This record gives sequence, structure tokens and C-alpha cells, in this order.
Amino acid sequence: MYKLLTWEQVQEMLDYGIEFGSHTCTHPELPSLSREQCIEEITRSRQDLEAKLRREVVSFCYPRGKLNPEVIQLVEQAGYRGAVVTPKRSRIPLNPYTLRRVGIYQQTTPSVFRLKLTPLMRKNYERFKWLLGA
Repeated sequence: MYKLLTWEQVQEMLDYGIEFGSHTCTHPELPSLSREQCIEEITRSRQDLEAKLRREVVSFCYPRGKLNPEVIQLVEQAGYRGAVVTPKRSRIPLNPYTLRRVGIYQQTTPSVFRLKLTPLMRKNYERFKWLLGA
């Protein structure tokens, strides 16, 4: 189970320049929702964060990396400037709303962290993800 940040910790991280993006309210698999439910998850999470953080939220991350062209369009229409997905999804073109990211988790050791950031590992992630604990 993940240990959540407190709002005080979030504020401290904001003060150091860390950006917080939206990730929906209930962490659903967006393609399985109705269009209306999807819009609610995408927009309400942003509104809630902006109210709490008192700053604009410009980025989005797809829960569990689940997306499709309609979901991508809804994220763009909601006014986000970009979105990230992990891992790489086939048949989804790379653009500002499908930026690839590297997953870093509680069990990621410093040496695995450094390894995940190397160009060779990023390029061959699917081949080596067993080695990276993904």
C-alpha cells in the first residue's frame, strides 16, 4: 500500500518547484467509463487540485496507463497542456498527450532508478522490464 503525501508535504514540494498533475478522482480505467463519467473524472480532479494548490494544473497522467483516442481527446479538450503514459502503448502516436514516462515506485532502488534513466533502457524497456522490477 502506498503512503500518501500530506498537504503540508505537497506544499513544501511545490515550494521547491515540483509540479503536481492530475490523475483523476477515483483512479478508474478511463476507456471503460461512459463519455460523461470520463469527463467528470478528468475535469473534477483538475478543479479540486487547483483549488487546493492555488495554482494551475497543466498535466495529466492516465490511470494504469489505460487510454484510447477518445480519452486522449477528452484530456486535450479539458485544457491540459500535456499528458503522460507508462508504459509505451502500441498504436498510440507520440504527441504532447501521450508522452512516455519512466515508472519509479517505492521498491525502486537508487541503482535501478539510475539504470531506468539510461537511453539504452528507455529504448528497450519492454525487453528489460523484468530486470527493472516493472
